[in-house]
Amino acid sequence: MPTTYTINFNNNSNSDSTYAFFVKSPELSPTPGSYFSNVWISQFVPNGATFDISTTDQFYAWTGTSPETIAPGVKVKGGDGKPANLATVSENGSDYPMTTESGAAFFKADLEDGKKAGSFAIQTDGSFQNGQNYLVGLGQLDLNNDQIVPVATAPAQPGFGYTFTPVVKYYVAETVEALGTVVEIDAGNLEPGTIDFTNGPGQGRTTANVTVDHFNHFAVTYQ
Repeated sequence: MPTTYTINFNNNSNSDSTYAFFVKSPELSPTPGSYFSNVWISQFVPNGATFDISTTDQFYAWTGTSPETIAPGVKVKGGDGKPANLATVSENGSDYPMTTESGAAFFKADLEDGKKAGSFAIQTDGSFQNGQNYLVGLGQLDLNNDQIVPVATAPAQPGFGYTFTPVVKYYVAETVEALGTVVEIDAGNLEPGTIDFTNGPGQGRTTANVTVDHFNHFAVTYQ
């Protein structure tokens, strides 16, 4: 059974604002030429108010399209997301064949042939060409709105195999970008807070309490 994680967010910044949450982009092999983070959840939070997120460590293989060449500021939405079982030392993980038809990208049945422990795989076919704005990546369920959102995306190449190794780690930042929008987390003045359930004080915990102050500093504690 997937583990459920809760993020309790408190806005003590002295101003009403919109905050975006991100999932750490998985290690991707082979390393693509372009690889992007997308907004997972976007929420307006008045000063003094709270906002809670419930999620799990059930990850999703995702494929879809971009309305234009993918780059910061481009909004990606829709697509096809399938539950991804991560491989272990004794069992194969998910391995989804990706294909396209009539401008849409989608997955065929899971081959269950992913080999790398802690990972899942996506295999693209030859039904499309480079530069047609097809994407592959990681999806994450937004339980608040019951939808699978693309949270890490890369341009798909035809006839290619990808291995994704996700972790239960998140970021939060003050930004008005909508869910699915490509954002450079480490660029500019975004200064995100980090919520990490895989290492440090968050390891083995399932609840994070996040408070932003009037200096836009994010304090994170775990329980």
